[in-house]
Amino acid sequence: MALNKMNIHQNFIGLLLVIIVFACNSTNNQKEKSVIKIDSLKGKNTLLSQHPLENSSDSFEIIQQKLIPKLILKFRDFKFIPIYDKRYFIVGTFLDSNQFDTLKESYISTLTNKETCNSYDIQNYNSPEVTTTVEESIEINFIMDTLIDLIAKAKPRLILKSSNPKIKPLFLNKAGEDYVTGIAYLINVGDINSDNKDDIAVVNSTIRYAGATSTCMIFSYKSYKWKELLSFIIYEIPYEKKNATRKIPGFLEKKNGKWYYHDYNWQGLDSERRLLKIN
Repeated sequence: MALNKMNIHQNFIGLLLVIIVFACNSTNNQKEKSVIKIDSLKGKNTLLSQHPLENSSDSFEIIQQKLIPKLILKFRDFKFIPIYDKRYFIVGTFLDSNQFDTLKESYISTLTNKETCNSYDIQNYNSPEVTTTVEESIEINFIMDTLIDLIAKAKPRLILKSSNPKIKPLFLNKAGEDYVTGIAYLINVGDINSDNKDDIAVVNSTIRYAGATSTCMIFSYKSYKWKELLSFIIYEIPYEKKNATRKIPGFLEKKNGKWYYHDYNWQGLDSERRLLKIN
């Protein structure tokens, strides 16, 4: 999920509140209701500042200045209920062709070095199914800014850890990449570089606009470290948890025992599939 899509799509808010994944403040490690204090938020709204306004005599900045104080009051006492999403894992021969290991997702706060929540349900918030006005778009953006601010407080890291101590952890977000909130897809794609070991495909889950693009990264464990072999762009269809460790519909799928991928940048070639193979 990068924050780089220029259009807000239908059904976004409802989807956002269900599948947004992000870290909570380290003081909220217990799975109980909590009230997020947002009085100090500045309402940066950087995500929509590039969007042209339609049918409005006011600039984006003026509308934003009028609306942000109202949003702060509106959300001040909302209860944000932390949700601890399922951590994905896969099994394969990542180090030795004769030994099966398990790679498991870990989403921790670097303040506590413990697993942290990575989603919230905003209690009693009735979201519109379709965003049709600038005001609704600003409200969406305000929510996203709020979530990112909370993530920044927890200083989270997304890591793949192996059951084999000989395999080093794979860090999937850098310090400061607070919009990365978990794993959307984690797939064993078999041996694509002919080294007799399994390789993996990973797509991070992020706070983003519906319809944004993401990067699928292919990794192999070589010379005692993880190496990225290939990356390609996917269009962010709604994440399908049932396929999270199986396939990325339309972009990474297995056919007749072989993996094929499609890069969204291949404009006009939606049907093109290439063999996932590194020589």
